Amino acid sequence: AVVSTQSGHYGRGEPFLDLLNRPDEFIVNQSCLILAKVISLGSFRLDDANLSWFVNWQCSQLVESNNYLHTVLASQQLMLRVPEYRSTFYESSALDKMLNVLSTRISFQLQYQIVFCLWLLSFRLTYSHKLLDFIKPTANILRQAKKEKSTDCDSALIPLL
Repeated sequence: AVVSTQSGHYGRGEPFLDLLNRPDEFIVNQSCLILAKVISLGSFRLDDANLSWFVNWQCSQLVESNNYLHTVLASQQLMLRVPEYRSTFYESSALDKMLNVLSTRISFQLQYQIVFCLWLLSFRLTYSHKLLDFIKPTANILRQAKKEKSTDCDSALIPLL
């Protein structure tokens, strides 16, 4: 897992990627969040193969029964702020998994995190057709929302679709 910087220097991402295979859920999910921060907020970037593996691992965690779903979504929120990561995310099964999770009874915070991820993806016009599946669940969230941050995010997303 080579992590490269824009300056051409190389660091190693194996410790965090390797920790994603541990049996301890807490360690796994904290490693996920740390790795997402390192590759999103700093100058380090995963190579394409490791980025694809990491995004697919995140997708496998997008299930309602995951006790750390909020952590996985937080890591995706970080990563989707980086435009070069959006295509890998879009080409994965993440949107289908998010739609499945969004159609269940999840907490307000998880709804907000999913809608925020969709909002970040909506800045790329070519992704709009796949995001259309989210209009109905997002409208339902908007209708039931009691928190301002949810209505703001939902209201910002719907016109972009």
